[in-house]
Amino acid sequence: MICCSKNLKESGSFFILLAVLILSVFIAIYGLFAGKRYFIKSDAKEIVQWCRKWESAQLNYYFRLDKLAGDINRNGIIADEENPVSPLRELIKVDVIDKSKIKHEAGDSIFHIKIGHDIIEGRKKNVFVICPSSDCLRTLDYKEVEMMEIIDNIIDGEALAADGDLRGIAGVTLKSDGEAVVDVREGISLSNWNDPTYVGAAYYFEDYR
Repeated sequence: MICCSKNLKESGSFFILLAVLILSVFIAIYGLFAGKRYFIKSDAKEIVQWCRKWESAQLNYYFRLDKLAGDINRNGIIADEENPVSPLRELIKVDVIDKSKIKHEAGDSIFHIKIGHDIIEGRKKNVFVICPSSDCLRTLDYKEVEMMEIIDNIIDGEALAADGDLRGIAGVTLKSDGEAVVDVREGISLSNWNDPTYVGAAYYFEDYR
């Protein structure tokens, strides 16, 4: 009887230790995922701030020269000429933003910015394009998709990749040494960011006139 009681006690202790071990593993896994999510969220917020610096630079340029950088014919639309100039170079040239801001490091990715216009909903609209590759050809990886969802929530209040001011793009046509946007190609119109064709995002903004 004493022997059986001892075995029961040992068995009970084993199950308690096993439960504690399992709980510790679950806590560790949760902490790992929560930590990754925290860093992705932090990177996404930095990308939003980076984009807003470029928008502020474009606004400062407008106040100085009464036109937008890259808008040769002063019609409020960027890079809509046959041979557009680089909006990025014009902004850097007048010192409203530094050349180092053309790229932004976020986690394992390096995002690049392009500026120009796109025809959306039947009219030309100015746009910033951000891509994790300089030529906007590489599709987004899963971390970058998560970043875009967070960025979209910050800008539009919801992560609908095919609607709002921030939208997913399946490609972009560039001129002026690969810097001026003259066309943005949409994805397959999924409402979320899991479109496998997405190479980046387009942020549409007004012409300030």
